[in-house]
Amino acid sequence: MNESLEARLQELRDQATVYSEAEAKRTYLENYRHSKLAILMKEVELKTGLKTVAAQEREARAHPEYIELLKALRDATEVAEKNKWFLNIAMRGSSLYQTQEATKRAEIQAYNSKNS
Repeated sequence: MNESLEARLQELRDQATVYSEAEAKRTYLENYRHSKLAILMKEVELKTGLKTVAAQEREARAHPEYIELLKALRDATEVAEKNKWFLNIAMRGSSLYQTQEATKRAEIQAYNSKNS
């Protein structure tokens, strides 16, 4: 296999790994957000005695830990999206390489058939 092709394939594998790790973190944080909200609502109920879910949720969503979680989710989403596009660009570059190689082969075949 051509060295530049193998390098391109390795780039795709590496980028796929980075993207999948970033996406896993984003997904985890999205799901953890629901658990954290429930944990904080319970904490609010115990500390303040608020019984209504709406009041507990309002206080929990304003809690600094919940705000920090949202910031982490924002950052994780940014990393995942950036890496998704890096992977997409790398895949398109690989496709362009394949097209160029196919064009070269066709040109060589056409040249050889003219000179035969």
